Amino acid sequence: MTVQVAVNQTGRKSKESVDPQKAEAVRRELDKLRVRLLDITKRNNLISFRHGKSSVRVVDGDHEAIYKNLLAGEELPFTFVPEPDQGYIDELGEKPSSVSFAKELGWSTSNRSC
Repeated sequence: MTVQVAVNQTGRKSKESVDPQKAEAVRRELDKLRVRLLDITKRNNLISFRHGKSSVRVVDGDHEAIYKNLLAGEELPFTFVPEPDQGYIDELGEKPSSVSFAKELGWSTSNRSC
């Protein structure tokens, strides 16, 4: 559907008459697009993010400094959370997650679920 807009001699835009049914159809479609753009359900990975094999979890880091370094194109050194020794794993009964072990080491983490 196209809406014709005319420019009069003063340079101002004036709307020509628009079919109300067509206008309502356009409004409905815009509302559908708005909902898709503002998806706040768990389908939106920016809201419902889960760490996976292809993500890097940063613990005990200054997030603002990291962000500034990334914007500046600087390299970022990373120290990986070490593997717990077998005695620790045996004592615990299972291998802890990296976040849990980082907390055990006294490293600050931003993950509140562990």
